[in-house]
Amino acid sequence: MKAKKKRKARALISYILALALLTTMTPARAAGTTGEEEEKTAAPVIAAGHDTSFYAKDSQGAMAWGDGAYGKLGTGAAGNEYSPAGIPLTNLAMIAGGAGHTLAVKEDGSLWVSGSNQYGQHGDGGNADKYGFTLVNGVSGIVAAAAGYGHSLILDGDGFVYSAGRNNYGQLGDDSTVNKHTPFKLMDDCASITASARKTMVIRTDGTLWGWGYGNGSFGLGNKDNSRVPIKLMDSVSAVSACEYNAFALRPDGSLFGWGNNGNGVLGTTLTGEVLHATMVMSGLAVSDIGASARPAAASAPEASGVLGNLGQTTAVAVAAASASPTPTPTPAPAQSAATPTPVPAATPEPEPEPETPVELKELIEAKRVTVQIYGSSLSELKMSITSRDSRRPIAYKISIGTYFTCRNSGSQNMGLTSTYEDTIGPGATATVYLPVACLNYDRDIPDKDDTFLMSRYTERDPIYRLLKVIDEEKPSFYAAQAAIWRVTDNTYGGITVTSSSGGTRSGIGDAEIKEAQNLLKKAGFNY
Repeated sequence: MKAKKKRKARALISYILALALLTTMTPARAAGTTGEEEEKTAAPVIAAGHDTSFYAKDSQGAMAWGDGAYGKLGTGAAGNEYSPAGIPLTNLAMIAGGAGHTLAVKEDGSLWVSGSNQYGQHGDGGNADKYGFTLVNGVSGIVAAAAGYGHSLILDGDGFVYSAGRNNYGQLGDDSTVNKHTPFKLMDDCASITASARKTMVIRTDGTLWGWGYGNGSFGLGNKDNSRVPIKLMDSVSAVSACEYNAFALRPDGSLFGWGNNGNGVLGTTLTGEVLHATMVMSGLAVSDIGASARPAAASAPEASGVLGNLGQTTAVAVAAASASPTPTPTPAPAQSAATPTPVPAATPEPEPEPETPVELKELIEAKRVTVQIYGSSLSELKMSITSRDSRRPIAYKISIGTYFTCRNSGSQNMGLTSTYEDTIGPGATATVYLPVACLNYDRDIPDKDDTFLMSRYTERDPIYRLLKVIDEEKPSFYAAQAAIWRVTDNTYGGITVTSSSGGTRSGIGDAEIKEAQNLLKKAGFNY
């Protein structure tokens, strides 16, 4: 595998950024406390969103830099900022950055939003994007917020959690897949909230951990099921950090548990392959102050004795005066449904036109109902920008297994879709999505952001179609899927060099991944 040089620094950069990721893991008060107001400090607010960074201190104005798509930096424009730019927000308690939108909570409990509002994630009843931070009316007493790819969570001082926005995997927790444009009152007695791309997790005041939305093994319950309602994951949890495919939980006794995708050894256990049950990773961590601040731990380091950060392929844990010993101990957590969610009384917006039955995106392109641009992103993702030409109604689309993407740069990989993707785009809106893919050519470079692609379809008679269909059904680890694909396309299980933050390297496709790949090939009818 010929990886471009700039990717060699990615693991080290991710390790540093992991310490700031708690801006989407936002403790409001320690589990088990009364919720009385904590003493305020002069600690700065530091936040890292999806390709965005934020900083603010005391009553001074805030600063933002990075990807300015949809106006998510809140500077008043949609352009990128390559150095800190001022934004007119003062007296900030916290900031939470999502994929296309940003949430800010002021010390007076008011909620401010900026960026994409395609799915109603601003919670203001509409769909209009905002290029500068705007107050959300009718919302008050907020102590924490969390932002995913297209959904938002807020937590008030009474311990109530509200959700709004995108709901295609049930990440709003209301037992539906219908988007919501006003905040929905979901749970009470909550102490902290966290949102990953399509998933939500909450710690309640009794220390129980709950999750809902996109599963794929990241709930630690022994399966890969999604959940459209909150389900109980663990007891006695002080802090949690979750990304798209895995999660970590810290207990008051100093034990750290991890579960989900284990690519690159991200879980830190002695196990290989996916870990579908909560498994002890470390013990003896000092955690007495974790979650005690009303600000995110990453933004109040002087007050907290522990920080969890998780970027999916890199994990960082910072603790004070702690001795840690890896101790893999599978610990299944019983599933349990939460109480039936109840909606927040709020003004009902005008009903939106219902989208049609999902149509293959390629057909929508050919019918000139949408325009699409596809860019390189990484080994396992392609970035796609979709613009609707229908100004009257939303368009439901799907990208089915059998879709592949041919790179216009002959030196870079062609990519194959590994999971069927469905979504809805609003009238006249532009959406950015990240498609799950794998490389089709072992001896080419990993695509980067400058590479563009054309979309095509395999027929059901193509051998690679059979394999991609099995991968979609079985949901294997990424490296096992990649090895199986290369075995079909290039007659090799290949290899992926993984560089750690310490500079060491190892293969991302080992014996366990090859064995898993062989099982996939057998199910697809190959005799390798």
